[in-house]
Amino acid sequence: MAEQKLRIPLSSLGHKLVQDLPYSRPATPGQHTQVQVGWIGLGAMGYLMARNLANHRATHLEHQPPLLVWNRSKEKSEKLLRELGDRKVAIAQTVVDIATKCDIVLTSLSSDDVIKSVYKELAATLQARSSHTGP
Repeated sequence: MAEQKLRIPLSSLGHKLVQDLPYSRPATPGQHTQVQVGWIGLGAMGYLMARNLANHRATHLEHQPPLLVWNRSKEKSEKLLRELGDRKVAIAQTVVDIATKCDIVLTSLSSDDVIKSVYKELAATLQARSSHTGP
């Protein structure tokens, strides 16, 4: 018997998808849930994927902040900002900004060393933050 896959068109999820995602902070009753998405890595593949995501969010999801992007070379972040505008993209100054401001973080990184470096910085930031906030 062939395995059947469940296919749900993303356009049918829209705002409900945003509302149903579990987050570390509760939504304010009666307010739209804003989801800050961060993107790390704007290389050959990451740039195009981040651009598509930023365009999709701005077109299909209401009241969402711009995609927050960070890249080791700031020029690529600035290029994406010029291409899409500040309604769709914002530039994080550091990986720490991404770790502390984003609900969802996506990465597109080039090598094992880069991945380890970025993830260590993300982890250290989140560990330091959780030890300051307590249980």
